[in-house]
Amino acid sequence: MNLSELERRTTTTGLNFASASSGILPETGSFTGSPLTLDNQTDLFKITAKTLDVQNIKVHLAKSIFFISIGSNDYIMNYRNIASKMNKLFSPDYFAKFLTEELVKRLKKLYLIGARKFVVTGLGPVGCIPAIAKSTPHEGDCAESFNQALLSYNKELFMKLSKLQSQLYGSFFVHTDTFKFLHELKENKEKYGITDTQNACWDGKHDPCAVRDRYIYFDSAHPSQITNSIFAGRCFNESSICTPMNVMQLVSA
Repeated sequence: MNLSELERRTTTTGLNFASASSGILPETGSFTGSPLTLDNQTDLFKITAKTLDVQNIKVHLAKSIFFISIGSNDYIMNYRNIASKMNKLFSPDYFAKFLTEELVKRLKKLYLIGARKFVVTGLGPVGCIPAIAKSTPHEGDCAESFNQALLSYNKELFMKLSKLQSQLYGSFFVHTDTFKFLHELKENKEKYGITDTQNACWDGKHDPCAVRDRYIYFDSAHPSQITNSIFAGRCFNESSICTPMNVMQLVSA
């Protein structure tokens, strides 16, 4: 990110270890390349936390918010991949339990490093993203068979986060209902000036659309800026999609 060595040692406002195509499971990213796995990202953060030139680093970490948004690739690139053995070994319900258990292990590792305040996103209706929906036209606007598997994951995640907060002293876990949010956004698109809920603003071949804020999806797999902005605003200030508290309440907790 073009930071100097001094800036790397004293950065306190934000760190991002995300790696495209990675997932909760280490093998997920291997289907498309060699991204940093979630374990790699956690290990790098641990090293960074030890080298940060910050007074009272434990207090600083305890006040920081850890945003964990991961899991979609484990379904898109792994479980639903014909080259993967996962869908042959696990039913959708069993895979959801297995995947959330693996995520919990990583959240506990972050807790041991010093993290206390977490925002963990549930999975959105991935069966509705253009890349999936257009490959299953026989299912309509969305691949509902895909979405049903994600509902099992979201249910498991919500229960496990509630349990985890009771187990880890001083921890706070905010769960985001991304699935509910995107369905509500589609139903109330006129309120936000959105006109297209199915197609991507950018097809990957030509210039992006002229008015990007009219689209829910920017490309075939990712939400647009307006979608992310609406989501962030609601999660910061409401408790309807981010529970049991919103982000502003989490800051004060």
